[in-house]
Amino acid sequence: MLVFLDGTVMKDYEKLAELADAVAGVNKNLQEITYSSENMSTETKGVLQSIGKLQQNMRQFRV
Repeated sequence: MLVFLDGTVMKDYEKLAELADAVAGVNKNLQEITYSSENMSTETKGVLQSIGKLQQNMRQFRV
């Protein structure tokens, strides 16, 4: 066991490093989810606009 001058133990630092890695992984996943969600919102908006245009065209041709 490695003990530093202030009495702390290396093992505690290793656990903190693992926790920091886990938090970084969660943050990365949240960013990817947010990005995917934004893309889906953009795509959904485009689909709704296309449907609106199709409905206008159908009204013009009285379909």
